[in-house]
Amino acid sequence: MAELIEVERAVNCGGGISLGQHIVLAAEILAGRRIGIRIEPTTLMFYDLGTRPAGPPPRPSIESETTTSSSRTVGSAVGSGVVRGHMSCWG
Repeated sequence: MAELIEVERAVNCGGGISLGQHIVLAAEILAGRRIGIRIEPTTLMFYDLGTRPAGPPPRPSIESETTTSSSRTVGSAVGSGVVRGHMSCWG
């Protein structure tokens, strides 16, 4: 049976991702997004994590998630170019 591997990576500002010791160009339009990568014997597929290719669905985690955060703001961040959920490639 052929081996199938799926991983997730963040796309850098130039549209590339790191797979092992290699930088692979995914697409510049995906810069700053987190994508899924499906590796099959003859196919390398990139997909938005909001959609999935055909195949077995991912199994949900059975562990509950707890997030704690605290912050202290000093000064101002006007024009910082930061958008929540995306990397800023131009700021």
